[in-house]
Amino acid sequence: MKTTLHTEWTVEDLCKGFTYNELEGKGLFGLDGRLTIQPEYQRHYIYNDGKRDVAVIESLLKGYPIGLIYFNRTADGRFEVLDGQQRITSFGRFVTGKFAINDEAGNVQYFSGLPEEQRQRILQSPLLIYECEGEEKEIKESAMATREEWVRHFEDVNGRKPSPEEFMEAKKEGFVIALEEPSAQVSEQVEAQKVDSSETTEEVTADSVADTQPDEAQVALEEEAPKPMPELNMEKEQEKEAPKASQIPLENPYYKPKVTKNNAFVNIALPIIILVLGILFVILSWTLPFGFVFTFLAFFLIILAIVTLVLSLKSTRKALSIISLVMSIIFFMTSLAGAGYQAVKFVMNHAEQFQSDGHDRAYLYIDENYKFDWTEDQFKELKVGTLTLDEVLDAHGKATDAEYSDAYEEDKPDLLDLTYRKENTDGNNYVRLTFEIKDGVYVLKSASATFDYDKVKEVDDYHSNWTKDDYEKLAVGTQADLLKGTRLSEVVEKHPEASFTYHEMTQTEQGDLTQSVSLSYRDYNPENGKVDTVRLTFDYDKRENEYFLTDKSDE
Repeated sequence: MKTTLHTEWTVEDLCKGFTYNELEGKGLFGLDGRLTIQPEYQRHYIYNDGKRDVAVIESLLKGYPIGLIYFNRTADGRFEVLDGQQRITSFGRFVTGKFAINDEAGNVQYFSGLPEEQRQRILQSPLLIYECEGEEKEIKESAMATREEWVRHFEDVNGRKPSPEEFMEAKKEGFVIALEEPSAQVSEQVEAQKVDSSETTEEVTADSVADTQPDEAQVALEEEAPKPMPELNMEKEQEKEAPKASQIPLENPYYKPKVTKNNAFVNIALPIIILVLGILFVILSWTLPFGFVFTFLAFFLIILAIVTLVLSLKSTRKALSIISLVMSIIFFMTSLAGAGYQAVKFVMNHAEQFQSDGHDRAYLYIDENYKFDWTEDQFKELKVGTLTLDEVLDAHGKATDAEYSDAYEEDKPDLLDLTYRKENTDGNNYVRLTFEIKDGVYVLKSASATFDYDKVKEVDDYHSNWTKDDYEKLAVGTQADLLKGTRLSEVVEKHPEASFTYHEMTQTEQGDLTQSVSLSYRDYNPENGKVDTVRLTFDYDKRENEYFLTDKSDE
């Protein structure tokens, strides 16, 4: 037999093209498909116990040797694993993410989750691989000679035969023969494990193990070595398998047929209890304010019904258990609807209470005999964010209307709206102030107001002097470019009377003042050639101190 030692192969080389058969639990191919990891005469992968395969990877990370590996070179130039199949399979399974290890911090890590340094340490680990060429018989004999040589060396060093654990440990390391006495430490560890796991108090020594189990290593050796398939005499085997008629018992006297027992409590009582409780929980969930409690209990009835059905599966009386399971689900859904109804009812009742409370609190700021005393200049001088409620009350008194609202969100302040309305008007002359509470004090948040536009006279019997041409000539601007629109002053000059006017102003939260003027010209009996309806809206430009047309309508 010819052998060649290879040192150029690494773990990464062997894992190229690695294929693992999950069904059979063995590695199939590696080395880009040139390596058959599990030949037919090899045993299946047995490291898949969560411990030894992890130990192989940890050995690579720590730089420990993993022992010799033997390949057989076939006639077609491919390779088969003679020894090392389990280690190679552990490499491939870990690199392909089939199992994980614990890092130094105790965290579970797959190969892809390891740091790049550790991944490269694994992949670039060099391997000692013997390539064997020869007949299968020669290869097996060589492998056997290696094992026997190690056993003889162990006996020379330790004065006894190896235990089965020591033999298997040496096989994992490729039967490497150390120059000193490495087996002493292993032996001590094995003995310590035996003492810890033993349920007897009798002391076990290395010599007693060797005496009581003198052939354990040899037995393990024989199990590891490939065995030739024995020749079978089919006629004799058939004779062994076919028993004589006289040997077949007609009846087994020890066989007792299984008798199905019906449990009255499980099959009848429990389902009835579930049905009664379910009906009760549904009624209570629809009638009591805390109906959600009974919905929670109804859910547990489903679990109880499932348990009851499982216990009744082998019984002949399981109809009630099935009915109780179906009904328990219906009871749960019905009680859930009842709990929802009670929740909505609670919210609506409390909303009415909140509104009532808010109205009572707001009434403190209402004066039913209020006389309107606001001017446009007074409104423009309002300071949003600084003006307090008390200052407004001191200057203008209580309002015509008031509305209080609680904040439903923790980060939202309570609000108070005051409306000062001019008497004997159509409602277009008013001032509305919104206050928010800050540090226990109501401060002006925003304000809006409308006044009559005094530069245009309102008349009840308005007669239109608008022509279609006048209306068409009106230019409409935009908020981006107000100056494109017709000026208000030009319209007022030609049309000094209108049927309706109002001047609208708004103080924003940012402290900005916006203004607009709306004019309505409505003639119910216009002269020929005159337009019966014209509606115009002008927005104020601070830079020009002028209003410009932003909207028009003749409908």
